[in-house]
Amino acid sequence: MFESPKRHDIGPSFLREATRGPFDKDLQRRSEWMVEQSEVLRYLFDRVNAKEGVGPTVLCAGAGKGHEMEEIGKKIAFAKVIGLDPHDFWAPPVKSRVSKEAWDTDYLPESVRLEHLKGIPDASVDAMTLYFVLHHMEPSRYDHVMGEIRRVLKDDGLLFVAEDFADSEEEHALVAKIDKQVNVEILGDDPHNYKNLEGWKKFFSAQGFSVEHVNEVKPDKVRHAFMVLRKEKKIS
Repeated sequence: MFESPKRHDIGPSFLREATRGPFDKDLQRRSEWMVEQSEVLRYLFDRVNAKEGVGPTVLCAGAGKGHEMEEIGKKIAFAKVIGLDPHDFWAPPVKSRVSKEAWDTDYLPESVRLEHLKGIPDASVDAMTLYFVLHHMEPSRYDHVMGEIRRVLKDDGLLFVAEDFADSEEEHALVAKIDKQVNVEILGDDPHNYKNLEGWKKFFSAQGFSVEHVNEVKPDKVRHAFMVLRKEKKIS
């Protein structure tokens, strides 16, 4: 059985149901920023066939309360957007809000994990988003996760990744400190496996992805890398 990140007991019902007010607005702005920085719209617009009424299928891992799904689903015509998040899955307020804004959205059941994307056929997904997820996993899980991502992506499938990165022990400590402040519900002893930018590039290359584009940003104290990756037909 694959494990989820360990969470503080700070009221899971509140975390799932809190979809209004300042908290929700912050999540919305953050999702808009992530989608913009990763250039999802630019890379997926050419996968829309308006005459046929068909758009790309996008799987959002770590979808939270659906703001990322909403942003992609309302700006890319006919897109099918699927969410995956074992903690903030399809709560009624989330379903109500996202369904009004986006073309076609759905969540996978809360039992689904990145290591086993049951319900998603082979080579059926045009793109996946993976924003600030991998560094919270134990490295022993990476091969399972990346193997499943390769399985469900089409041969020309795209993977949009955002990760914090650090070049020194001091920077690593700073990033971990801020990460814990932002993700208050994740226990302090959960993994924070940061890499530098070249480390992430080598990691994805070894996992069968070529780097199409990298966007480095530093909105505050932490540097982020937004990467557009393309699935290679064979792992080198």
